Amino acid sequence: MVEPAVSAVVGSISNLAVQETTLLCGVIGEAGFLKDELQRLQSLLKDADTKRRSGNATATICVRHIRDATYEAENVLEVVDYMEKRNRIKKGFIGAISRYALLPSDLISLHKVGTEIQRIRKVNEIFESANRSKIILDLGSTDLDSAHVEDESLQDHGLVLQNFEDIDVVGFEYEQKIIVKKLIEKDNKLSAFSIVGMGGAGKTTLARKICTSDQIKQYFDTIAWVTVSQKFKGVDLLKDIMKQITGVRDKDREIDYMQEYDLGKKIQAFLREKRYLVVLDDVWTTDTWNQINRKVKVFPDAHNVSRVMLTTRKIDVANHIEMPTNVHQLKLLDDENSWKLFSGKALPSYKRSLIQNIDEFQELGKKLARKCYGLPLALAILGGYLSKNLNLEAWSDILQGGALTKNGQMMGAILARSYNDLQDHYLKSCFLYLGVFPEDHSIRVLDLIQLWIAEGFIQHTTKHNQVARHVGESSSNTMISYRSSFQNYRDGKMNPATPNLRTLVGFGLSSFSLPKLRFLRVLHVENSRLINFGRAINGCIHLRYLRLKNCGRVTLPSSISQFLYLQTIDLRDTNRALETKLKSVAAPNSIWDIPTLRHVYLERGLFSAPKNCPPKELQSLRLDIPTNEDVKNFKSESMLAFLRQMTQLTTIYLDMIPMYPEIIHLLVNMPSLVEVYLREFSSLDRLPESQHFPQSIRKLTLVADAIEQDPMPNLEKLPCLVVLSLRGYKGRTMACSAQGFPRLRELQLRSFSVVEEWRMEVEAMPRLSRLVLYELPNMAKLPEGLLHLPSLKELQLEEMGLSSDDVTWEKLEGKGCKVGD
Repeated sequence: MVEPAVSAVVGSISNLAVQETTLLCGVIGEAGFLKDELQRLQSLLKDADTKRRSGNATATICVRHIRDATYEAENVLEVVDYMEKRNRIKKGFIGAISRYALLPSDLISLHKVGTEIQRIRKVNEIFESANRSKIILDLGSTDLDSAHVEDESLQDHGLVLQNFEDIDVVGFEYEQKIIVKKLIEKDNKLSAFSIVGMGGAGKTTLARKICTSDQIKQYFDTIAWVTVSQKFKGVDLLKDIMKQITGVRDKDREIDYMQEYDLGKKIQAFLREKRYLVVLDDVWTTDTWNQINRKVKVFPDAHNVSRVMLTTRKIDVANHIEMPTNVHQLKLLDDENSWKLFSGKALPSYKRSLIQNIDEFQELGKKLARKCYGLPLALAILGGYLSKNLNLEAWSDILQGGALTKNGQMMGAILARSYNDLQDHYLKSCFLYLGVFPEDHSIRVLDLIQLWIAEGFIQHTTKHNQVARHVGESSSNTMISYRSSFQNYRDGKMNPATPNLRTLVGFGLSSFSLPKLRFLRVLHVENSRLINFGRAINGCIHLRYLRLKNCGRVTLPSSISQFLYLQTIDLRDTNRALETKLKSVAAPNSIWDIPTLRHVYLERGLFSAPKNCPPKELQSLRLDIPTNEDVKNFKSESMLAFLRQMTQLTTIYLDMIPMYPEIIHLLVNMPSLVEVYLREFSSLDRLPESQHFPQSIRKLTLVADAIEQDPMPNLEKLPCLVVLSLRGYKGRTMACSAQGFPRLRELQLRSFSVVEEWRMEVEAMPRLSRLVLYELPNMAKLPEGLLHLPSLKELQLEEMGLSSDDVTWEKLEGKGCKVGD
């Protein structure tokens, strides 16, 4: 589907407030009409896009008009929504006036909104054009069958997969009969049947056809199907089997809370009274069977012709089942059946009468089918793609491109398996978005998620939409670009005809002058020099996401408080070269007035201390105040009062020298914290008790000149802690108890300059895989408890005072642990 991003926009329009207020007057009626019309336009998209793919020029124009009207409408409706929100939060006398009367500025804005709505209301012309080109609203009444519509919804701009389970079993009719016969033959003992074949050979499709055949459904009392795949948990497979055989499905909460042993016993008891067929689809490892049966032998043999069926790529998996087993190796299709499957997808019957030169397409098609070497998935995918590109030149280009399979492995451009495995179009949109980053670029997961949210790819809806990137497409004689990504953009100029740009992502933009982009929603720029940024960003009220990384000197305008949709402000590594003597600040105090703000990353102290800040729903907060002089500009009372309001934080990163010691005791008020970085305390007498830390913490970094008491007894009780980094403990001994640090995988201890002894009980840190010890000059021996850590793979030692007779590290090397400095 080429225009799913438009569908997402239409859906988001319904979420805009556009509520009845005195301010909005008659515009509210116009806005409501526009919303209704745009939601009606959405029903045109699929049929129009289908006809566009078949070469219908009028449909192509219609799709462009729908796209443009949708984006323009979202812009103008959001202005209405913005005016309503802005006037609700105005304070004092002006606020009271604006809530009940029209200010001059409002009158001007309303006039502009009304004018734009009247212009966009010409969407009626789109419907008239659609009717002339026989593009209809009721997709159910088109000549396209349902299978074709489903197929269309799974297409993308390139070579992507369809749902292979919907592919007809072509050439497998005989094999289906043989397998069905063996499944129901009078061998009373419980036995297994495995279908083995390479990826895309049709294993799952054949198994589906077998299970849904009337003969099988009538023969077996109960049939269960579970998909295993590469990553699975035995207990989850058992829950799935239990729900299927009992018919309870997902609504039974009791099954969700059952333990593995109880599940196994219940399944065993239920199946003992039934003639059953259980299908384990897509099994990758021989361990799967052991995982399912490790607590209880789940599948009982009641000598009633019950069966277990597997699909797998690996013959050793098929032979590992601990019961009599039949193995059927799936053959690839011959030329006749390959053409039958390919032509059914590439040249379906409902299109043949409309295709000129059908003989030429068939001649090329037979050659293309042979190049798929009998692999059903390759035939179906290529056929489905070419059905949307009925162009002899395009078919010839693919034919000249070389073999489509090699040594049984699908060419990545056609298979795109990882792309197809994504559950829906929202996830596919997220995947495609990676294309805006340069090759080999390091991308932080949290940054990427925030981008996805700002783009609207992560929504509370089950609708499937997909990102469409339109760069420089022509419409209405105007070059319109909605999303642009620039890398090494050197001339410092942007196409002047990009006023509707919604997303700008740039890397290495030397002396880049940002034009005024009034509809900008996402701005992500790295390693660049921006000119006149503050002036250009003024008025970007639609902005959701602002990230400027390593971009020289940048100052945010005080008007940024009026950006009522802004979610992320990130100035990491920007303004680092500025001298602290400069009076101007990079982020004005007004940023804390933005109601939607969720993620703030500010560095070098070039921001003012928050005062009388209302409660915030910030999720991420990073403040870098690295010098004593900067810290003096912050009153501790204001900072502590501000942090007390941050009860929704999941990430907090504070770099202050010195750090207020009271801050560590505020963490208890942040129950959702996952990642904590606090640097640098002058002195910490002792850490809070474990119950006074958020129990959700997974990564904790504490840096101090001096931690007076052993931090281990308090921290080892944190149930979710995975990474721990500590610096500055000044005690002579420290101890880790048995069962302590149950999930810790990485531990870094630095500047423990006084420690002489580290006691570690057996069964402490059972999951620790990496240990870094830096600057422990007085510790003569490593704790022998390290030898009992079953998961330790790496030990890094720097500036240690180990004695020559300490052989613990040598023993660790002997056990396969990498030891180095």
